[in-house]
Amino acid sequence: MYEAAYKGAKEQTIGEQTLRSPNNPEDRAKRKASLEKTIDDLGPTLPELKWWRKAWLVLVYASKRQKLPIAIMVLFIVLVALGVLFWSELRLPSTPSHTPESIIEWLLNAQTILGIGTLLVALFVWMGEIEENWENNLPKRLSVFFFWEAKPLIVCRYVWLAGEDEVRTWGQQVGVQAQHVMVGEKPSDSFLHFGPDMQTKNPELLIGPEGEVWKHYSICFRLTGLNKSLERTRDYCRYQNIAGFETVADNFPLELVESIPEVASWKQAMICKKWSSPSLSQGKRLYKSR
Repeated sequence: MYEAAYKGAKEQTIGEQTLRSPNNPEDRAKRKASLEKTIDDLGPTLPELKWWRKAWLVLVYASKRQKLPIAIMVLFIVLVALGVLFWSELRLPSTPSHTPESIIEWLLNAQTILGIGTLLVALFVWMGEIEENWENNLPKRLSVFFFWEAKPLIVCRYVWLAGEDEVRTWGQQVGVQAQHVMVGEKPSDSFLHFGPDMQTKNPELLIGPEGEVWKHYSICFRLTGLNKSLERTRDYCRYQNIAGFETVADNFPLELVESIPEVASWKQAMICKKWSSPSLSQGKRLYKSR
C-alpha cells in the first residue's frame, strides 16, 4: 500500500515536472504559435466618438426623458426670437436725433434680451447635466496594463467594468486572471507585485464592435518584481482583447503588442517615469560627479 502511494506521488511529481519543463513539445508548440501571431490577431482598436455624433446622441437621450420641458423651452425660444425680429423697440436707433432718449428707451427694453441671455445660460447648464447623466449611464469598459522595465507583460483591453470606483481593484483582478498558471502552482505564485504609483487617463468615449458607445477607462501598473507565472512568460506579453474574436489571454510577441498606439503611449510614460525617479536621478548625479 505504501509502495503504491509512493509510486503514485512520484509519477505525479514527474508529470508536473514535465508540464513545467520549457523543452516539452507542448511548450515548444505554444512558443511557435505565439511567434506566428500577426497584427490581425491583436483584435480591433476602437475609434473615438465624434463630437457631432455625441451631440446627436445626447439630444436623443434628452428627448426620450425630458419631452415636455424641451417642447416648452423650444416654443418659448421661438416666440422670443420672433418678438426680437419684429419688435421695433428692441432695435438700435438709426438716426442721431434724440439719441440719448432713444438709447435710454432701448436699454429699458433690452431687459428682455438680458432675460433671454439668462435663459440661454440655464439652457446650457441643463444640457450639461443631461450630457453628464448620459455618460454615466453608458456601458463602461477598462483597459489594464502591467509594465516591467518598460515591457508590457500584461495587457487586457476593453474588459467589463462595473463602475469608476472599481478601476484599481478590478484592474488588479484582471491582471491576475490573465496570467498563465501551471498545474500545481499556488495562488501566491501568481500574486502581482507593483508599486503604488499606478497611473490613469481621463475616460474617453469609444464606439464598440456593434456600434454601441462605451465609456472607456485606462489604468497602468508598474511591476516591482516578477512572480513565477510572469517569470515564465517574461519574453512575451499576456495579451487579451475582449472586443476581438479571441477573448482569452494568450502569449503575444512584445514587439507586436507595442505596436498598439495606447501601449506605445504607456511605454513612453513608463520610460519617462523610470528616468525621473528620485533614486535613478540621484544615481545619475553621483555618476556625473565622479
